[in-house]
Amino acid sequence: MSIYHFVYKTTNNINGKWYIGVHSTDDLNDGYLGSGIRLLQSINKYGEENFTREILHFFDTREAAFNKEKEIITEDIVSNRQSYNICTGGYGGVGKLIPTEETRRKMSESRKRNPHPGLGKKYKPASEERKQKMREHMLKNPSLGMSGKSHSSETKQKMSAAVKNWPKTSCPKCGWYGYKQSVSRHHGLDGSKCDRL
Repeated sequence: MSIYHFVYKTTNNINGKWYIGVHSTDDLNDGYLGSGIRLLQSINKYGEENFTREILHFFDTREAAFNKEKEIITEDIVSNRQSYNICTGGYGGVGKLIPTEETRRKMSESRKRNPHPGLGKKYKPASEERKQKMREHMLKNPSLGMSGKSHSSETKQKMSAAVKNWPKTSCPKCGWYGYKQSVSRHHGLDGSKCDRL
């Protein structure tokens, strides 16, 4: 089975924009148009039938194809408004995101110090203006939430049954009784967060 390595150009037949990339395949008619982010967004918008792929150069190895891509896709190509390419050529856009050994080491050390970076982060509360915008957005797009909807009786029963099975406990300091999760959050299971007394 022969593997073909080539540099191709995919053109949007509607607006004339194009993408240049490297592809390796055993089927020249596999329908592959490219994997660039902007290109994929455009294919999603206009449909595959409005794009044409042409093969510019064939190579014996994938490495040789990437070397040619590096020659073709320069900063000028990336900055060209007709281009879907977002980075210079050579090992593709994804390849450019592969971290170096030094970066990997730093990432590893950072994860060891703080395994869950988002956990316990304090976020400033949304402004009233932001809250109003969110309310308006939810009202315009009711499918995003439960606005104007209600759960079916079957769902309500299931939710009720699930809650009844949650473990309960009381705060050892003030005796407040409730779901273990709430007591733990507001009072602490040992009463350390309790401020009622």
